[in-house]
Order: sequence, then structure tokens, then C-alpha cells
Amino acid sequence: MTGHFNRESLIVSTAISIVLAIIACGFLFTQDRPSLPKLDVKHTPPPDFFENEQRAYMDAPFEVALVFGRTPGCQNADGSLIDLIAREALRAGVNPKILAATVAVESRCDPLAVSARGAVGLTQVRARVWRTKFDFSRINLFNPSDNLHTGAVIMADLIRQHGIRVGLQHYNGATVGSDHGYSEHVLALAGVSPEASPTEQRHKISRLVHRRRVGDVGENMVSVSATDLADAVAPLGQ
Repeated sequence: MTGHFNRESLIVSTAISIVLAIIACGFLFTQDRPSLPKLDVKHTPPPDFFENEQRAYMDAPFEVALVFGRTPGCQNADGSLIDLIAREALRAGVNPKILAATVAVESRCDPLAVSARGAVGLTQVRARVWRTKFDFSRINLFNPSDNLHTGAVIMADLIRQHGIRVGLQHYNGATVGSDHGYSEHVLALAGVSPEASPTEQRHKISRLVHRRRVGDVGENMVSVSATDLADAVAPLGQ
């Protein structure tokens, strides 16, 4: 009998302890606590240069497509080549339209093109001329990616040294002033003035494309041809 009583007492005391513990916890959580300081976070718009860079990356494939859309041999270029040219031009610091026009004039978008002087690939790089600046044992000039990267770097360096027109003449390997209209042809196809400032070079197309949504740029461009993009943008005007 005594043992039964002790067990009941133990159960009752345990239950009372649990209830008191719950009440104590509730009391603690209802106490006022010091509030954390509020952070005054203000929205800061991105700097202009960031927006300009973003727009350049968005517009570059359309610019390449417009050049190819009016060039025999390049009108059926697919989105992967367009995107690659745009990316390598921006990476090297070359106007995408000028690199696209150079590819169109030099090789008509044929990655296997070889000239009588030994110029190879899309941008017609002559390994013999540039062997001191590039390790051609590691570069496959028949590979579009390698060729475009090499050609864009060469072109960017020449334009920085000599300006657009003379830089293109040097790229062609012609004597300055006697390139038989090569630089004028490239610039006319690109729609770029040789006297244009870098800001002015950055395209009439950025005003046109952003006036109307033409389509997605980037991964979705792989299945889009130069003709498709040129036709899509053409109604916007020149």
C-alpha cells in the first residue's frame, strides 16, 4: 500500500514540475526583449558603365547577324557562330560589327578557308607572320574558337595602335594607303565610320533592338540563323 502511494506521489510531483516548467518558459518568452537595430538599406542603381556593358553583351549577336545577313556566304551562319564572334569581339575589345565584317570579307564564314598566302580560317590568320606572338603549336586555326580568338586579339592590338582604318590595313597586310579598298569595304559592311569614337561605334542597333523585343539572346541563339535575325531586325529601320 505504501509503495503504491509513493508511486502516485512521484507521478503527481513530476506532473506538477512539468507544468511549472512550462509556465516558467512561457513567462520568459513573454518578457520584452531589446529590439534589434533596423538597417536603413537604400537601393543604389547600378553604375552607367555596368548598364552599358550589359547592353553591349545583349546587342552584339544582333550586330553580327545584321552584317552576316547582307553578306553572301554568311547568310546561313547559325547562332553558335554568331554568338562566338560576338563573344570573342567583346572579349578582345573589338567592335563586333568590325570583326563580323572582317570574317565575311576574309573567308565568307568558311572555317576551312586557306589563301594563296597561307592565311587560314575564319579570320585568315597567317601563322608565319604572327608566330612570335602566338604559340601555334597550341592553336588550331581551323577551329573556329581558336581562330576567332587569335584574329580578334590581333585586330584589337592593331586598332589600338593605329586607329580603325590603318589598323585594318595592317591586319590585311597591305601597305598603308594602298589596300585596294579593303578597309573601306570592311567598314562599309560593318556600318562603322573610321572616324567614329568608341561610343559612336557602339551602334545604332542598340537603339533599334531595345525599341522592340526581337527574341532572346544567348543560349537560345544556337538555333537562329543570321538571316533570321537580320530579317527580324530589318523592319525596325536602318
